[in-house]
Amino acid sequence: MFDTKIGAIPKYRRRVLLVTCLLAWLAAGCAHKPVMYAQKARENVEQGLYDEAIGNYSMAIKADPRIAETYVDRGNVYARRALSDYDTAISDFTTAISIDPSLVSAYINRGIAYSRRGYYDQAIADYTKVMELDPKNNYVYNLRGSVYFSRGQYDEAIGDFTKLIEINPRSSEAYYNRCDVYLYKGSYAKAVDDCSRANEIYPEFALPHYNQALAYEHEQNVKDAIEAYKSFLKYASNQYASRIDRAKQRIDVLERSLAGAATPPKEKQGEAIPAPAEKQGEAAKAPAQPEQGGK
Repeated sequence: MFDTKIGAIPKYRRRVLLVTCLLAWLAAGCAHKPVMYAQKARENVEQGLYDEAIGNYSMAIKADPRIAETYVDRGNVYARRALSDYDTAISDFTTAISIDPSLVSAYINRGIAYSRRGYYDQAIADYTKVMELDPKNNYVYNLRGSVYFSRGQYDEAIGDFTKLIEINPRSSEAYYNRCDVYLYKGSYAKAVDDCSRANEIYPEFALPHYNQALAYEHEQNVKDAIEAYKSFLKYASNQYASRIDRAKQRIDVLERSLAGAATPPKEKQGEAIPAPAEKQGEAAKAPAQPEQGGK
């Protein structure tokens, strides 16, 4: 049996052992550094301290430049800063992809950054790549469909939103976004149907009520338009201030038209029906909602 006491180990071997242990200890410490800096960065983000978060993510990258997810996280912070630096974010996402070409989050976030910069071809290419890597990814069909919508490619947008509905029939966002496209195409009956379905799935999602009201107006369905505008006002938050004002104005116009003659309100009052939501190149997202039962 070998003697395992330190004194029994030859002196030169003790030195080798001590050096090996020291190197292992240093390596263990270095391995924890990226995790430590990344955790600090996440805490910074939660506090809205984006410059500090970028600094800590940069330290994490310096400690280990081979972790693709860290570049994605830092890129997201660049994109979220008050002075959004989308080009720098795109650079980080691209680096992440070069490290891990199968990293879905890098393609999704780079696609969003491309879209916000108006680089729609590049955004569509990234979203299409995600569909190859993860065909049942719900989110990406909304994203690509919204870019098609922004470019006026309405049929392609409808195709993506329809695919999402096939994957997730409980997606209120998909029905709302497809409703939006139908409004622009002038397919008002289909718009009403889709926004009605979005309302059934998640009544507190305000935007479908607004678009449904617009569609009803175009169909000269005054009573239902008024009720839809009122439902929108019930659920709308302050972020929709301009639409809230327009909804109140339209309710006033429509109610006065009911109290008067049967002349279509837009002709009687000399006012046009408001346009649907601005096309932003991004998917509309419903507020957080409770778990839906599988159907």
